[in-house]
Amino acid sequence: TKPPAFYMYYSTMLKDCKTKAIGCAVSEDGFRWLKRGTCLRPDDDGMDAGGCARCTVIRNQVFDPDRSIWEDAAGWTMYYEGVSKEDGKHRVMAAESDDGRNWTKLGVVLDVGLEGEGGWDYNGV
Repeated sequence: TKPPAFYMYYSTMLKDCKTKAIGCAVSEDGFRWLKRGTCLRPDDDGMDAGGCARCTVIRNQVFDPDRSIWEDAAGWTMYYEGVSKEDGKHRVMAAESDDGRNWTKLGVVLDVGLEGEGGWDYNGV
């Protein structure tokens, strides 16, 4: 079976707890979309326990220094907004996938600044 031509990732809510999660839909033509369920949901604890939302997915790349070009590599990386239940702050987090459907979380990639140090983003990024 060949993979779908297009993937779409969107913010949704889990029915049981109304927490934000990321859903996936696929399409062969870019016009008719078929929902494929939740592909990234919050952990029970951790920096995204309050929700996962607003993502960007990019194809992995490797740089070929001999030709000075970037080339496609295996897999995908998702950057998403994780909301902490602990402090209510939003952080940029990452996950990786080989197939665009099953994701493994990598953790925080852009944390909030420190209020005491004058960080403009101490309330969230």
